[in-house]
Amino acid sequence: MPTTHGLRSVLAGLLSFHRAEVPWRDIFRTLQLLLFAPEFLDRPSVVPMLDLLAGDVQRPPHVIEGQAAALLGHDLHEQLAGLPVRRVLAGDQDLLMPPHTQRRLGAALGGLAPVFLPGGGHALWIERAEALSAAIADALSAG
Repeated sequence: MPTTHGLRSVLAGLLSFHRAEVPWRDIFRTLQLLLFAPEFLDRPSVVPMLDLLAGDVQRPPHVIEGQAAALLGHDLHEQLAGLPVRRVLAGDQDLLMPPHTQRRLGAALGGLAPVFLPGGGHALWIERAEALSAAIADALSAG
């Protein structure tokens, strides 16, 4: 799917933070607001875990810029129709791939209606692991 204007703005903002030598931990904290649903971030055990993931290592500018360029240039829209996908699973609070984008993805995959997991953001495998596992098992058992 073509990258949305919103994601381009987010990436541009993160790059400007990085070029201004804002510590990676602070950049990662900003990213957390986009990746995770608010209910997940409100859990007491989550902040220490995410701080551990963030680490204190400053990423070189070329690494961040390369990742941003890869995200902005990633477009597999034409290849989607041929994929053997059974279901589109998404978080209902995903800010990077919001529901309207997930619906477009489902349409491009042959008219699949997305299944939205309540309380999930962009990182369902972390936020809603049990619900995601159950939804995957359901999709696989459906044939």
